[in-house]
Amino acid sequence: MFKFDYYKTLILIIMLEFYNVDVTVIIIIVISGAIIYKLLQTLDSKSNINIVYKIIASILIAVLISVLYSYYNVEPDVLLETNYWE
Repeated sequence: MFKFDYYKTLILIIMLEFYNVDVTVIIIIVISGAIIYKLLQTLDSKSNINIVYKIIASILIAVLISVLYSYYNVEPDVLLETNYWE
């Protein structure tokens, strides 16, 4: 069966230079996690998926959404087009 390594994923997220945890990212994780959990709960109401797996899946997807949001909002580098000394 597939084994997910949480520590390697956490290290990967920490190594991302553009990903800074601030209030906006935390709000995105909480709101999107709650929405995804509710969607999983309504879509899988007939199946016997454990509630713990739904919570873990919603948190992981919410963190992925926050990483994508941070990557999308990275400010581009401004390159000098003129000579600095002139």
